[in-house]
Amino acid sequence: MFKVEIAEKLVRYVRDVLDGAFRVESLSVKLPLFLRRYKYFCGSILGKKLLFAFVSDDEQSPSEYAKMAVRLQSEFGMPVVFVYGRLALAKRNALIRNSVPFVVPMLQLFLPPYLDLHERGVKIVESRREMRPASQALIIRQLVKGDVEGKTSKEMAAALHYTQMTLSNVMSEIVELGLCEVEGWPKRIHFKCRGLELWNAALPKFKSPVQKILPNAKSTPDFCVAGMTALSELSMVAPDPLTVYACCASDLKGAGVYERPRYEDEAKSVLQVWHYDPKICGDVHVDRLSLYLSLRDDDDPRVKDAEEGLLEDMKWQ
Repeated sequence: MFKVEIAEKLVRYVRDVLDGAFRVESLSVKLPLFLRRYKYFCGSILGKKLLFAFVSDDEQSPSEYAKMAVRLQSEFGMPVVFVYGRLALAKRNALIRNSVPFVVPMLQLFLPPYLDLHERGVKIVESRREMRPASQALIIRQLVKGDVEGKTSKEMAAALHYTQMTLSNVMSEIVELGLCEVEGWPKRIHFKCRGLELWNAALPKFKSPVQKILPNAKSTPDFCVAGMTALSELSMVAPDPLTVYACCASDLKGAGVYERPRYEDEAKSVLQVWHYDPKICGDVHVDRLSLYLSLRDDDDPRVKDAEEGLLEDMKWQ
């Protein structure tokens, strides 16, 4: 089943990036035992006949793949291209440094010295400890609303208030993290898991959405409530004396939104400035998952108990 699915993706992807006809034919030949680890297909790109070796168990080093490519070319009489269903960024970069031809359908086509084509509109992102805020916002929107699955970057940009280019980069990053695939043209996002499973998979890359906290001499009723104020509305924890609101950095430019108090005890509210729009899920208070992330470093036992309740009562999408 794996080979059939990846072969279909390979054909669709190459046709897409080259805007032309492309097909592959299965090869059945007698080979030494150590060469039977791959499934072989034959196809042509830009008039060049190529052998496609489908990798199901990626256990070799880039240098070993380079040696194997030479061995297979000698055996079949044509250049070999390794085809992977998934491939870590570091491994891909190492294959490129070793000039090993490969394809990751829907992501990258590297055929030295002929082609080095990347997915349209998507860049390969560098590995980072935490995902970018826009990526976190998109996944949280999916977990809370469930309306991201199957959408294009253009459709998601309108819902999440990001540019289409930003959402294209977000899709690339989430693919790189192994959380989704993108298919078709225009490209549509398809998550590999849903609900609690997706949350657990993404959680190590999530960070607090709070960029900074400002005492505010003004009240901000048009913003979502956040922090201990929101937690008190969703649990039995008592709220702090000042109402906590959340906004994004661009909101601070609005007239009458923020004023620094001369003295801290003159503050009328607390304003959290978030890395992404606190209203991504359209509620009067911030969503449960973002609230959990904003409070998970708080050591207060009362808060810890209430935090867990946020997840227990979550209606996963």
